[in-house]
Formats: sequence, structure tokens, C-alpha cells
Amino acid sequence: MESSTLFQTAEEFAKSLGVSVRTVDTWIDRNLIPTEKIGKRRLINLYQIRKNLGSGEPINTSTLMKKL
Repeated sequence: MESSTLFQTAEEFAKSLGVSVRTVDTWIDRNLIPTEKIGKRRLINLYQIRKNLGSGEPINTSTLMKKL
């Protein structure tokens, strides 16, 4: 994943993480990863993910696991 890339398709995102597209679609449906609708396509917002990771806020993994 290029650092200048702002958006990825679910397929690209799944490949970069080594998970299935179905898993990524589930995360999208459960609002676990940020997306933007651009035209007719729903793309994963990598900028927002990087921003959230850079904030240093702790993630409550037990809450996250309940959502999965």
C-alpha cells in the first residue's frame, strides 16, 4: 500500500491485509472501518484509518471482538 493512497477497494484492502474480501465486507457492514461513497463505488478511507492510528487512542479489544 502506497503511503500517498487515500482510498482502496475492498479487494485491494483485503489483499494488503491477507484476509478475504468477505471479511472486509463484514467489517464495512459493521462500520468497523471507514468508507466513502465515490460515484457508485464504496471505497475504504485509508486517510481516516491512518489518522485514527496516529491519534494514539487505545482500542478496547473486548468491545471490538463483540462486534465481530
